[in-house]
Amino acid sequence: MTTQQRRDAILAAIKDSDQPISAKQLAQTYHVSRQTIVGDIALIRAQGVNIIATVSGYYYQTTTQQITGYRAQLVCQHTQAKTRAELTAIVQNGGRVIDVTVDHQVYGEITGQLGINNLTDVKGFIQKIKKYPEQKLLSTLTGGIHLHTIECASEQDFERIKAALSALDILYVNN
Repeated sequence: MTTQQRRDAILAAIKDSDQPISAKQLAQTYHVSRQTIVGDIALIRAQGVNIIATVSGYYYQTTTQQITGYRAQLVCQHTQAKTRAELTAIVQNGGRVIDVTVDHQVYGEITGQLGINNLTDVKGFIQKIKKYPEQKLLSTLTGGIHLHTIECASEQDFERIKAALSALDILYVNN
């Protein structure tokens, strides 16, 4: 298999999957390193293909995919120790965590795609934090302050999520 054939196969696999596919899974399938897959994905994305990287793996997003329900951002501030509580509160109250954004003094906005949809995704994210302790959360760059884009069924669900985060002293309030 040539390099281009592998990249074409990777793109086809991601497009055909209804679940995110991890770089590790792709590396095992195509008998290359995880880093090779990361490079392949970067080159595919550079060609304008909309592959989204999340904590669960890669997925293909078509331009026709529409946002369903209600989508809004909220601002949180907490230490790494409260990450599980934050994400759990969001998904248990009907939310999906699309991304995390910080406002960096040098680079401006930095956004990381999360794609956390359920408690299994929360568990996986927390396991990655523990597995790679040298990798810091984006929020450590901004004193714990960060934004999340949240998708949920309704504005009422969003308000319930905000109330849950406020009760945990995670929702940012500028005094």
